[in-house]
Amino acid sequence: MVIADYNTPVGDLLRELGFLYREPPCQIKCPVHKLGEETRPSAKYFGDQFVFCYSCGRQYTATEILAAQRGIEREEAAEKLLEKWPATEDIRRKAFSEFYQKKKTPVSKAILDSAEESLLAYRHKVSLELYREWVKRFLQLGDVLEGLEEEDQLLKLKSFKTQLVKEMDYAIAEEKSS
Repeated sequence: MVIADYNTPVGDLLRELGFLYREPPCQIKCPVHKLGEETRPSAKYFGDQFVFCYSCGRQYTATEILAAQRGIEREEAAEKLLEKWPATEDIRRKAFSEFYQKKKTPVSKAILDSAEESLLAYRHKVSLELYREWVKRFLQLGDVLEGLEEEDQLLKLKSFKTQLVKEMDYAIAEEKSS
């Protein structure tokens, strides 16, 4: 799941797309398989963050539903959902935390912990706006890592931390010279 999946009220999305007419739990036409063009409902919406299709045998998230309906990539669907339903920092932390716990090896978890410590160490040395931007980028890193193999995750994490620390040092120097 990506951040947009934690934040998007799936029921509102289904209503907007014309798939939900009653209060959950209820049967609906699957918004992904056959793109809702089936004659009888094959999916069920229970009122949570997923739609389960019995014909497909799987559950779908908000980004998967919107991507299928609009014929766009999941990344673009996630962006559109976040534009309509912006994620709070708590939602971002929850999404990243769950991803972080499920997907990380001990080595990559150590690198992420180290990057997080760097963020916290710089917190009072830079403007709140700049710090929030770094936190946002750090939390979005989970989406970037999701599709990568472990070796590529490690390279991306090391690169991210190095870039983050350089940018923090540069920003501090800039703020001091101002």
